[in-house]
Amino acid sequence: MPLKWKAPVGRSEKDAYFLLKKNAMELDRREIEGKLKEVIEEIEKYNPKSDVYLILIGGASLILKYGLRRTTKDIDVAVRPYMGGLGDLLSRKGFQVVAEGFLNLPPDYEERLEPVMEGRKVHVLTLSPYDLAVSKISRGLAKDIEDVVNSELINRIDVEKLRKIYFDAIDYWIGDRRKFVWAWEDFEDAYKRKVQPKKALRKGKRPRRSP
Repeated sequence: MPLKWKAPVGRSEKDAYFLLKKNAMELDRREIEGKLKEVIEEIEKYNPKSDVYLILIGGASLILKYGLRRTTKDIDVAVRPYMGGLGDLLSRKGFQVVAEGFLNLPPDYEERLEPVMEGRKVHVLTLSPYDLAVSKISRGLAKDIEDVVNSELINRIDVEKLRKIYFDAIDYWIGDRRKFVWAWEDFEDAYKRKVQPKKALRKGKRPRRSP
């Protein structure tokens, strides 16, 4: 039976959704791993006819694979293939299903997906370091940019290579190009402020002071 709920009196369904999200439990790395194992077992109870692919796309991926030291209230995933009832099952387990059309990614990102966890018929994947960075930066939100520069992800990428991938990908996105350019500039500012000084210190160089 599909999961149904009514908005509290005086609140719209949208308000109620964000209230539920606000009151959701914060998840750390261990709890995210537990949720993934739990949902793999739950899906496989139904013995699906085709394999199911869950693609981690948000903060949970950074926490799980790249040592981001924060918690998250939900686990954002893209799902393949379409399967009736799967969205309800995932939402009950604390997952949020995101349509891939809402993501800003290079057109060939599927070729770089990386395995995280395997079941018999359920496979958990994550975006590659470059594609995850592109997706987070393109949103233009300070929290997403901070997630990139504050995790081990930043040590897995070459910024010049990332720049090329990012600007090549923009041509495939729908939206105001200026916003994507401004988002990149915000990332560059955060990188210069937080990451470059640390790299200079590791090399024994004193970072330059801003004028």
